[in-house]
Formats: sequence, C-alpha cells, structure tokens
Amino acid sequence: RDIHPAAVKGASVLELGSGLGLPGLAACQLGARRVVLSDCLAPLITVLELNIQLNRARMPAHTDVRACALDWHSTPRTARERSHVTMEESVQQRHAFPSGTEWMSPPGQGRGPAEGFDVILASEVLYEAYHAHALARAIDDFLVHSDVSTEGIAAAYVLYVNRDETFLCSDGILWAFVRAATARGFCVRISGGRQ
Repeated sequence: RDIHPAAVKGASVLELGSGLGLPGLAACQLGARRVVLSDCLAPLITVLELNIQLNRARMPAHTDVRACALDWHSTPRTARERSHVTMEESVQQRHAFPSGTEWMSPPGQGRGPAEGFDVILASEVLYEAYHAHALARAIDDFLVHSDVSTEGIAAAYVLYVNRDETFLCSDGILWAFVRAATARGFCVRISGGRQ
C-alpha cells in the first residue's frame, strides 16, 4: 500500500525470495527499467521464468526482466540453528536447478551484475531466526549505496503479513530484522493496518 509507482519507475529492481514473482512483475508493469526475480529454490526458477513469459505482454517493451538463482540465506548460523535442516536446504537437496540457470552474487563478488539495485523488494521471506540478519545483509549487499545529494534515494520494501503475535514481540524475527537493518545504517519505517 505504501509503495508509490514512482518508487520503481525507471529503477533497477531486485526481488529477493520471489516465489511466484508477483511484486517483481508488478514493478515491471509500473515501468521499472530492469527487474531481477530471484529465489534459492530450483522449482521456483522454472516457475519464475514461466511467469515472466506469461506476463511479458503487460510490461513496457523496454523492461529487462529475468529470473536468477540467488541464495541470500547462506549466512553463518549458530550451532543450534545448524542442527536442523532448513526449508531451503531440504528443497535444494531434492531438486536440481534447470540447466543454464543464471546465478547471482553480490556486486563485486563473482556472479551477477557489477552494480547494485535502486529498489529491493522482499515479500514473505522472514520465516526462521537467521533470516532476519541474512535479509539485512542481502539488502546491504545489493542496494545501491549512492550519494543522495546527487541521486534518488535507494530503498528496500519488506512485506510481512502477521500470522503470529510472537513475531511482533521484542525478541521476534521482525524486531531482529529491524535491529540488524539499523545496525547496518538503514532507516526502518514500519507501517501497517488491520484487516
């Protein structure tokens, strides 16, 4: 609700944990210059590529959009967190990525674009405790770090639909993400409403 179409018009956009790619595809339709839909799960790369094809007619002709494999979750975890297999690891063990899958790494670290993104979208990606720090790190790695006096302000939009009141408590994942993001120098604004 709080993202104005002007936030993505002409921008380069990265969607983290795209799943089906709805936010990234919406950014395409709103005039983003370049959109990368990313996920760490092999079956979803195929789905993302299909959704790009199905929605191509609704995008401006100049939009560069593609699906890439990106595992932004690979972050150091505590021994307790490593003691169980994560959802991502479980799926990765059972499914191979399609041949020719494009992989992406943070700018300057191997695979992927040499520059960052103007806008980062992340919808429904905070499920496990380590996701909070991993998401803040991924935003820091991929968001353009620019001089705001000469360029537009880069922004990340993280959407979470509250299903569990403990998520909102001070030691929940939401507040862990807020702490991790502010520790990296980001300004965090939380907005929401009740249904």
